[in-house]
Amino acid sequence: MDMGLLLEPVEISRYHYMRMPLKEKWHVLMRRDSPLAGKQRVTPGDLAEVPLIIAKRQSVRNVLENWFGYDKEKIHVVSTCNISHYNQSAMVESGIGMALVMEFSCNQDSLCLRPLEPALESGCVLVWKKNQTLSTALLRFIEHAKEYLGLI
Repeated sequence: MDMGLLLEPVEISRYHYMRMPLKEKWHVLMRRDSPLAGKQRVTPGDLAEVPLIIAKRQSVRNVLENWFGYDKEKIHVVSTCNISHYNQSAMVESGIGMALVMEFSCNQDSLCLRPLEPALESGCVLVWKKNQTLSTALLRFIEHAKEYLGLI
């Protein structure tokens, strides 16, 4: 893999990187028949004892667990996975639990997204390995991205 878009927090010492200017907002992905689907926003107390699907990477899990604050002891994680909307949607739809996810266009009639309260946001970085020969196409893309983001 020549380049990746990684969710923070992430160890970036091995990479050259560009921080993306927008923050990603966390939401709860749930079935529309869930009692929480009627809420406008979901709090840590709402998710206490609820079966949850959360990020696999420990640094991201730490951010999510810290969001729970005093309710952290009541977290009931039933599964961890890489942040893939397809996988998370399939697990939520099958009734495994609710997933803590980045905001995305949820086009499935049986599922819905609700924002977290208090809001939780994470940054992203575009990374590529240090000390690696880069293709001309990748070099051009990096220059274009730097220009677009106002970094040059």
